[in-house]
Amino acid sequence: MHIGLDLDNTIIDYNGAFPAVAETLGLLDENHGLTDKAAVKAALLAVDGGLDQWMRLQGQVYGPCLDRARPFADVDAFLGEATRRGHHVSIVSHKTEFGHYDESRTHLWQAARSWLANAGIVGSASRAIDERDVFFETTRAAKIRRIGAIGCDVFVDDLIEVLTDSGFPRHVTRVWFTGSSAGERPAHTVDGLTPVGRWRDMMAVIDRTLATTSDCG
Repeated sequence: MHIGLDLDNTIIDYNGAFPAVAETLGLLDENHGLTDKAAVKAALLAVDGGLDQWMRLQGQVYGPCLDRARPFADVDAFLGEATRRGHHVSIVSHKTEFGHYDESRTHLWQAARSWLANAGIVGSASRAIDERDVFFETTRAAKIRRIGAIGCDVFVDDLIEVLTDSGFPRHVTRVWFTGSSAGERPAHTVDGLTPVGRWRDMMAVIDRTLATTSDCG
């Protein structure tokens, strides 16, 4: 089976990085009490000039401060299980080459590749993804075309907009990563999408989803 994975907010967990970098940049005071990306975004957008601040923060987190982010829990265990079963795993990411408001002009693709190597997700380790199976595309449409072109059987993404796009390959099973540390179901559901909150549950959900798809046709 060929399993495709999104990168940002699917493999890479930015929740701890956004509050930390925002505080370093002086966008939040040291007593802000915010713990995740969504809370930081809401706080910044609530003030005058907040959109510019949010764009600046994203440019830093996705670029020169990417090392502050961490893999989601159990991603490594999932990759180990995929390797044990003989599955082919690829990463397909929609990412511009350079970030907004980033004076360092950090190349985001290279930063992401370095992060993946340092995290042991891509490289020569037995469970790691081959670097030739990592793809970056500058538009969502190009990302979706790539998913079809490389022959994914399953694709895991946190963005509903990608999975429900009219151009998404019909033969590819769609799995929606909700990123819930507790693994609970999301507050809302989307027809045709299988939600998964934790990587520890991912392989079992993929197996069940594929079995159901096979039984139906």
